[in-house]
Amino acid sequence: MEGKWTIDTMASMMKDAAYDLNGDGKMKMQDDRFAAIWGHTFGNEMYLAAGLHAVQSDSSGNWTINIDDADSVDFILKCADLFSDKSKMLVFTGTNADHYKVFTEGRLLFIDSTVANTIFYVRGMEQDFGILPIPVLNEGDPYLTECNTWLPSGIAVPITATDTERLGLIMETMAVYSYDYLLPAVAEKTLGKVSHTNTDYQILTMTFNNASFELNTIMDFGGSSQLLRSACFGAVKNFASSYEKIHDAAQKALDDFLAAAEESD
Repeated sequence: MEGKWTIDTMASMMKDAAYDLNGDGKMKMQDDRFAAIWGHTFGNEMYLAAGLHAVQSDSSGNWTINIDDADSVDFILKCADLFSDKSKMLVFTGTNADHYKVFTEGRLLFIDSTVANTIFYVRGMEQDFGILPIPVLNEGDPYLTECNTWLPSGIAVPITATDTERLGLIMETMAVYSYDYLLPAVAEKTLGKVSHTNTDYQILTMTFNNASFELNTIMDFGGSSQLLRSACFGAVKNFASSYEKIHDAAQKALDDFLAAAEESD
């Protein structure tokens, strides 16, 4: 990819992408063309890709939720300005099949998709399509892709397990084999049959290599993660005052989580 794929570039491409195809004066998902359809967590994904972190530690080692600092607020306001026009873009409601139909029918410029849904819903698309990472905020930023944390992505070990050393060795070995063999196979064999350009494989490899987790997106301390994602799409008009109302509850939820983690050690 030549040059960095930024939020401003994406917003520029979406500017004139929506169109009332049937001329009835109403933008309907089943009839018209839209600039984008975003998943509910796309605001969180953009926040992470911008190099911002909701949970941070200070010089004393104290952990706090930091989504109301100057950089975060500036980013949220920027996103709300660019992505709040509901006549041009939509947020996922209803079924996945409904939204992917808009894309496969060629009436959508961008769709926020997981790798799995790309395989399930876009496989039979006749038109060419491309795969892009989550856009960065600035040209010099590295690409970061937030992992989907709502699917079985971990291993549960029962408390009755006795040979923990052997168990740990098996788990580590499976992780290594997964990274060395399974990941390339998914990108090259499975997704390679779906994506329509050679560049897509390179982007997918880069995406997998820069996969990241954001703790507040997973835990949603005090509802702060949901507030952030809503504010990024302009659904919350005064983010600062809205966050102030839940700040104490969010921080307490984080403190309780950290205390529980220390006890489990």
